[in-house]
Amino acid sequence: MRDDIRRRLRASAYWLLDRVWPTLEPKRPGKDSVADLMHGSLADKSLDIITASMECLKTEMAAEDDRNKRVEAKLQSLLGLNTAGIGIITTLVTLLTANKETAFPPRIVLFAVAIAGYVALQLFRAVWASVRGLERRHYAVLTIEVIDPTDHDADVGAYYARLYSEMRDCLRKNYAVIDDKVDQMALAHTAVLNATFALALLVLLVIILYVVL
Repeated sequence: MRDDIRRRLRASAYWLLDRVWPTLEPKRPGKDSVADLMHGSLADKSLDIITASMECLKTEMAAEDDRNKRVEAKLQSLLGLNTAGIGIITTLVTLLTANKETAFPPRIVLFAVAIAGYVALQLFRAVWASVRGLERRHYAVLTIEVIDPTDHDADVGAYYARLYSEMRDCLRKNYAVIDDKVDQMALAHTAVLNATFALALLVLLVIILYVVL
């Protein structure tokens, strides 16, 4: 019961924090990833099994490369949305403040400026997360030294088994790199949602003021 209450309070706290400054919830250790569940050694397997395993691994690596490209494309699009949002904020605030000091009550103008400031904060958070997601990272790849046969490769099966182990390690490392990009994309998406709702409120306020006053 207490653990359930703690989980709910923790979720509520992070939900409130996400409304102000979207933040990643710390990951709890002890959960195995897909790469960690993969078998690491095929030294005692037949050549057919090793070959089939390598083909599956190649397919998974290609899928991860495609996932990386899609995540980067989405991060780029989020950067474009932020630019458009800043332009909308500037236009709305200008409508409320430029040559309208006597038309609208100061409290309403202050409230509108506060909403615009909140939207700007969320867009800044989205830009920051997008830039973090697009920053240069190191990806694990098979080097020439790894690909070249060694004295320990007794036969084709041993060579393929060693390559499989190296490819598996590369895939596991790249999982973490791409997952970090996905986390940054999630932060940017949450910030954009926050800004969208606040921006909708600001647009509604401007429309009401121009219709009523």
